[in-house]
Amino acid sequence: MRSLARIAIAGALLFPLLLVVIAAIQWDFLHERGWRVFDHGDVTWPSGTALGPSGFLQVINFLILGVSLLALAVALRRSVQTRRNVGSWLVGLMGVALLLSAFRIDHSTAFSGEGGSPETWNGVVHGIAFFLLLIATLLSTIVLGFQLRKDPQWSDLGRISLAVAIALPLAFIGLGALNGALGFYLFLAILLGWVVALASRALRLASPTPV
Repeated sequence: MRSLARIAIAGALLFPLLLVVIAAIQWDFLHERGWRVFDHGDVTWPSGTALGPSGFLQVINFLILGVSLLALAVALRRSVQTRRNVGSWLVGLMGVALLLSAFRIDHSTAFSGEGGSPETWNGVVHGIAFFLLLIATLLSTIVLGFQLRKDPQWSDLGRISLAVAIALPLAFIGLGALNGALGFYLFLAILLGWVVALASRALRLASPTPV
């Protein structure tokens, strides 16, 4: 289980680092389409970077985070004492959604500003993956919030998960209404921080000595 927890932590930490690297590599490509660090303009970011130079890096980035969440789901299932494993299954569903996000978004959707309708099958899959990820993320934070509170070794993270369930929509919708870029950054920071916290607890519980 320690290996699974380490994979989850590594994937969650690597994802934002690769986003920075990809943005740097594609700086001209993104700026030509109106993207700025604090104003994404008409660019659906980061999905749109999969269509630019070295776009395969973003495809890999989605795959890495997807695998890390699947690893976390298995680690949670093995370490959380609960009658039902709904929460871990929902985390696994988040992982599946991210794996499906590796199918590239369509140009019409990525750079329209209004989120144009997908025109290809891979664009449809990417769109479905996006909504699946949002739903699975919200449900997993809520369900795990209640499930973890019943396990003494996880109870504090149960309370944190419920707080995350409130904070994520506020960041994505609330702050996003004022500044979409900042809203996304905060959403991502909260989500990945939550993943790292869960994986770190699983790692500590699986270790013969404190980590």
